[in-house]
Amino acid sequence: MVKIWRAGPKMYYGASELIRDRAKELRKRLTPSEKELWKHISNKQLGARFRQQHPIHSYIADFFCPEL
Repeated sequence: MVKIWRAGPKMYYGASELIRDRAKELRKRLTPSEKELWKHISNKQLGARFRQQHPIHSYIADFFCPEL
């Protein structure tokens, strides 16, 4: 199965398809603390765009701001 990633390969900083799939699963199951934090940082409320469970090489960052 071939998957097409909208953001392109640079957005994931060398993450494998397995890591990207795992990040997608984690976004669906945020902890209560992550949900609370997301309420405060989503929609550019801090003046910058954040992403949840973002793959970076062999890691998954809980929150990531590509603008900083």
